[in-house]
Amino acid sequence: MIEQRVIEERIRIPGEGRVLEGLIAYPSAVEPSFSVLLVGPHPLLGGNLENNVVRVLLGGLADRGAVVLAFNYSGVGESTGGPVDWTSAHATFFAQGRIDEESEWVSDTGSSYGSLVAMGVGPVAVVGYSFGCWTLAENLSGMANLSGMAPSAVAMVSPNPTRHAFDALDAVDVPLAVLHSDNDFACSVDDLRRWYDGLTMPKAITMLPASEHFFRGQEQDVLDVVAGFLVEKSLGGPEVDR
Repeated sequence: MIEQRVIEERIRIPGEGRVLEGLIAYPSAVEPSFSVLLVGPHPLLGGNLENNVVRVLLGGLADRGAVVLAFNYSGVGESTGGPVDWTSAHATFFAQGRIDEESEWVSDTGSSYGSLVAMGVGPVAVVGYSFGCWTLAENLSGMANLSGMAPSAVAMVSPNPTRHAFDALDAVDVPLAVLHSDNDFACSVDDLRRWYDGLTMPKAITMLPASEHFFRGQEQDVLDVVAGFLVEKSLGGPEVDR
């Protein structure tokens, strides 16, 4: 019989006037030693619990000893709220690059962080992918006040500072890892580097070759980079090979 190394459970997360669908993963054979909030991409661009990068990080970080919480933004899957008219939301988004409901999704990220902290499992790290990087940035300075615990580390996969302002990062001093593709069509290496060079917190950057924005076929590389960073910064030691 094949050993089940990771257990997954569906949960409900109370939000601001809405309830979010969450998916929590944790190791089956050992006591988890830290927690990770995983924040996915834009709901109009594949942002749901089945996203390839979300899935590999969810299971892979749990296999490395974390309790990992991912969630669907308002209006996605079983999460309540969100746009009333998704057809109109798509049209507005592709015409203007953003929609009003993005403020709800920023709030969803904060609510999910508070729920994860309430579980009380060790230091808490946060990981954003694409749009999720920005919703994390918007919440970082207030996370300690919101929940009583500031994140121990932040990882951002494919952030796009050309679409959203990341000025909120100026107010935080949390170790940051940035993972980007050298041919990301959403944000060029030059634009990413200019933004990264201006950040003042302890930071590290990794460029993966020819991964575009979606890392299809290279999900394991994403996991290895993110897991190594989070384990080191959250637990104060090198990654454990499990």
